Amino acid sequence: MKIKAIVLGILTDWGATLIFAIPIGVIGAIFHLTHGGSIKTFEAFYHSNTPLMLASLLVGSAATVGGGVVTALVAKEHQVWNSFLMGVVTSLLGIPFCFSLPLWFTITSFLLTVPCAIFGGWIVEKHCRNHPKTPSAEKA
Repeated sequence: MKIKAIVLGILTDWGATLIFAIPIGVIGAIFHLTHGGSIKTFEAFYHSNTPLMLASLLVGSAATVGGGVVTALVAKEHQVWNSFLMGVVTSLLGIPFCFSLPLWFTITSFLLTVPCAIFGGWIVEKHCRNHPKTPSAEKA
């Protein structure tokens, strides 16, 4: 297991989630405020708005696939295994956030994190098998 690969994968996952989740939150806030809501009631609105939460779940899953790709590229060996570990670690690190979200969202997030991370590692592993590196002897 390469700790550096997993850490970079988690940072990619969290960074991409933040980059894309912030606009989803802003869109949700604008929609809520323009329809008579207030800042104080936004959290309740967000938690009760299934399309908004599904968009967040989709973005989080895509970010986890990206984290799996980064983990696999940095690890260079046992790629799917490292991606699996990245998914497990990301799930465990997300436990403190589960208390502020609806139960269905938390369970679905945990169920998707590991498969999405493995999928990212599998993409890289399949790409590496289909495109083997050329030997350096050809350069001479």
